[in-house]
Amino acid sequence: KELIQTAHNQNYEVTASGGNERTTFYASLGFNRQEGLVENSNLDRYSARLNMTHKIGSRVEVGGNMMFTQISQEMNEERGSNINPFLCVAVSATPSMPVRDASGNYVGSYAGTNVNPLRDIRTDYNRSRMTRMFSTGYASVDIIKGLKLKETLSYDYTVQKDSRYLNPLSGAGPKSGSDAQTSKGFTEYGKLLSSTSLNYTHTFAAKHHLDILAAYELESYQSDKAMGEKAKLPSDVLLEPDNAAVLKSFVSSTQAYRMISYLSRLNYDYDNRYYIAGSYRRDGSSRLAPESRWGDFWSVSGMWHLSSEPFMEAVKPVLNDVKIRASYGVNGNQPGAFYGYMGLYSYGQNYMGAAGSYESAQANPKLKWEKNYNLNIGLSLTFI
Repeated sequence: KELIQTAHNQNYEVTASGGNERTTFYASLGFNRQEGLVENSNLDRYSARLNMTHKIGSRVEVGGNMMFTQISQEMNEERGSNINPFLCVAVSATPSMPVRDASGNYVGSYAGTNVNPLRDIRTDYNRSRMTRMFSTGYASVDIIKGLKLKETLSYDYTVQKDSRYLNPLSGAGPKSGSDAQTSKGFTEYGKLLSSTSLNYTHTFAAKHHLDILAAYELESYQSDKAMGEKAKLPSDVLLEPDNAAVLKSFVSSTQAYRMISYLSRLNYDYDNRYYIAGSYRRDGSSRLAPESRWGDFWSVSGMWHLSSEPFMEAVKPVLNDVKIRASYGVNGNQPGAFYGYMGLYSYGQNYMGAAGSYESAQANPKLKWEKNYNLNIGLSLTFI
């Protein structure tokens, strides 16, 4: 009865939108709170969004989207398969087993287990707060009729902070009775994207349609992580890691990734009957060996829209649409690891009581783009 609670859910949202012939906007604010069935488990979510566009004269348009989200979560400490979960312990315990002793202190353990679930729920904590800010801005200029220059810039930033505390008798800790544990850490991500494109579209002689695109893109990503755990706290009130006497572990890492891309594309069709297209891109990635960082990828395709031919008029009452397609090209994949081409060592290891290191990854100086060649031929039929 003391372990389970009635969980409530609250959700609030306010939106506003408006504008005129030159400017439009949309804004929203939101809050959501979810309580867990078990005490001291909940989630709070705050959100905000703003979208705007504005026209400057007849040729220039600017706009932006901004989003903010913050999620604070308190979770009961997870138990491994070798430790009884809270509900399992509570259900299997004798109904007459007290939660506290005569002095009002939590009972150290239940029969057959070393875990008092209510004590752990009310004294342990596992908290997380994630904040994300994402923004995109763009500006486009109509240089001449059919020719548009556009720049898009976006930045995605996320930081998550985690803190954890295990009481001296916690089922998730050492259960020593005198060795409480506390930890704190953070994870930070930042991703910048920039895209510059020049697009030309034109229709001439009423039947020829042309669409040409050239673009340059830049992607930059970086992450930073750190987590420390300490033990031997002086009291059950001073729970910050700085107050603990013994450092049990500390880990940290920083990773970065860069990519540059050059893109081009051409689409042409004649009288809604014949279509041809071609694309080419050249990508350079920091995840690959220096001599193999650049990859070239391309594709060609064509389509014949038979239904637009005069000789197909007789069958249109039955066969409404017929298309024949074909394409051939090469696309690429890069490795998931940021430093897969490098020989890496891990430090901070304990060897005979002294600092040590070991080889964690062997070098692969020939690591390059994975290329896939694809040929596709298709027939599309639409019957009435």
